Amino acid sequence: MNQLYKATRDASGAYVVTKLPPSINTGNWECDPCVPDDGRFLVFASGISQKSTDLYVVFADGKGGWGPWVSLGVKSLNDEYGAHITADAKYLFFTRHTATGNTIFWMQVAGIDALR
Repeated sequence: MNQLYKATRDASGAYVVTKLPPSINTGNWECDPCVPDDGRFLVFASGISQKSTDLYVVFADGKGGWGPWVSLGVKSLNDEYGAHITADAKYLFFTRHTATGNTIFWMQVAGIDALR
């Protein structure tokens, strides 16, 4: 199963990789993390429904952890995944995979912030 990890540098400059907590990694299919440069939230895909992958967001709690999952509201019977934030942090793009192919969708990041 895919799970989410965080990489930081230690005092020597080497990367230290740690698995994100069980509140995010449920043991299902958590993948495709996307974090804006300021780290205020984490968008990821999860197969927690065991029917398809959907997009969720967790907000930084200010103590080094994350708050509860919030659906981005783009759920469908198909898979949504592959979130990417534009360099100016104004838009989030993602993919919806269907039996007939992939479609790229976008949303304003302000809409994500409103879910806080």
